[in-house]
Amino acid sequence: MAKLKDKKWPFIVLSILLACALWYFVRTQGNTDGTKELNHIQLVFSGQENLESRGLMVSSQHDQTTVDIRVRGQWATMNQVTRKTVSAVVDLSRITEAGEYQLPVEVTFSDTIISTGLTVLQRTPAQITVVVSNFAEKDVPVQAVFDGSVAEGFQAGKVSITPETLHISGETSVVDRVDHAQVVVTGDNLSKTVTGEFPFDLVDAQGNVLEHNLTCSTDTIFVTLPIVTGKDVPLTVELLPGGGATERNVKYTISPSVISAAGAPEDIADVSSISLGSIDLSQVNGTEVFTFNIVLPAGLTNVSEVTTATVTVEVTGLSTKVIPATQIEWVNVPDGYRAKAITQTKDILVRGTEEALEKVDASHIRLVADLSNAPSSTGRYTVDVDVILEGIADAGVVGDYTIVVSLTRA
Repeated sequence: MAKLKDKKWPFIVLSILLACALWYFVRTQGNTDGTKELNHIQLVFSGQENLESRGLMVSSQHDQTTVDIRVRGQWATMNQVTRKTVSAVVDLSRITEAGEYQLPVEVTFSDTIISTGLTVLQRTPAQITVVVSNFAEKDVPVQAVFDGSVAEGFQAGKVSITPETLHISGETSVVDRVDHAQVVVTGDNLSKTVTGEFPFDLVDAQGNVLEHNLTCSTDTIFVTLPIVTGKDVPLTVELLPGGGATERNVKYTISPSVISAAGAPEDIADVSSISLGSIDLSQVNGTEVFTFNIVLPAGLTNVSEVTTATVTVEVTGLSTKVIPATQIEWVNVPDGYRAKAITQTKDILVRGTEEALEKVDASHIRLVADLSNAPSSTGRYTVDVDVILEGIADAGVVGDYTIVVSLTRA
């Protein structure tokens, strides 16, 4: 009996193998139907570009973001139905105006499988609620606010931000309420410059922070808040001797005479004054007013925010005398041309002490015209002249002068 049982075991094993093979064939190659459930299929919206072209957007939707489905079909095909080959789609392309819509969820299959004979038995949810609103976009300025304190002897400088404008887009009713973007920089007892990326809020015209779901061109704003030390710095001007006058013969005032400057301690420590420039006293006749731009050394900030200064100059204690000059000559006459003075006499204003002016006459003055910039063509031209006062101390020529010369072929 034991021998008989031993002979049956191979047939039993073979029968099991044949049964499994037959079952596999039926499931993969046969025409029998079966069902399959797939859960958490990601919900996809199609036709977004159609909405955008009509100035519309999806402003809110049902909280459901995935779909569960049950499919029936032949087992040969069902084996290919997976989460990668199935999509749950909501079509937005037919929406033409803002409003609330109940839209069906459509189940589609990948081109890599033959969907003929596949039947979607169930999809949960079968439809979703979509709210469509008008779409708008615009640029808004970015503003920075310092809400903190600095250490004693320091002050907060002007904040710089990048970018200075922000592009926002989304639902029209929300976009229209945004006045600007606001960055708040905080810190207590600061003594060093603050830099870094900071988050921002969107704010309405009344300063209220808005809750929103708008799309912004950036998530952060790069901010630099200089923390500097400041001091008052006097303004100065250099007076160049000329026209018989020196600084001893001049009264002058600068307005403003002092500005407040700020900068890093190492940048401002050695700055004792700021020079506006120079004034040639030969250009001052009586009282003259000059305007200068205030230019600070690199690294300093003009806290006063006054960008120009005026210098009023008055020459005192000297006399003037007008001398009709007749000695006229020229240099650098263009090759092939001959120069002739059309101006025969030029009144020259001479300034100096009374004693010096008593000695001055026309023999002490020469007018030298430089024709190097004159055109190489015949005609009459107005040219600058250097006025040379010779042999007289404590006196000088005041002002600039021109004469008319004629150029003819040599």
